Amino acid sequence: MKAFLLSLLLAAAPPAPFVLPLSNGLYILIDESARPRRVMTSQQQAAADLKAWSTGRDIYTSLCSRCHGADGSDRSYAGGNVKPVNRLGHRYSEAELLERTESTGTVDLSNLDARLRHALAVYVLSL
Repeated sequence: MKAFLLSLLLAAAPPAPFVLPLSNGLYILIDESARPRRVMTSQQQAAADLKAWSTGRDIYTSLCSRCHGADGSDRSYAGGNVKPVNRLGHRYSEAELLERTESTGTVDLSNLDARLRHALAVYVLSL
């Protein structure tokens, strides 16, 4: 029954991404594919993270997806020498990932200010 209600809600939902409030006080960011991407604990955090996630997605698409793929799992670029970035949220905290965006890799991220690096980290952690 819950799955049916969720499917009805998602069918009537506004264009994604959007935030879905849960009865337990948590909020879930839902992407265009109706996949849950991030869990937040307050309405304020949900609003801020939705904006950051969308900005981070745009940055990732323009700077990172060519080598890492749309979902972060591609390893084929440069003969397979690219590390996948999906599932980094299972290995790194947001602070650790932010620190990693400060170091220069193949793509120079030094032109991104702290707000944009945070947005990129929010998005990459959801892959």
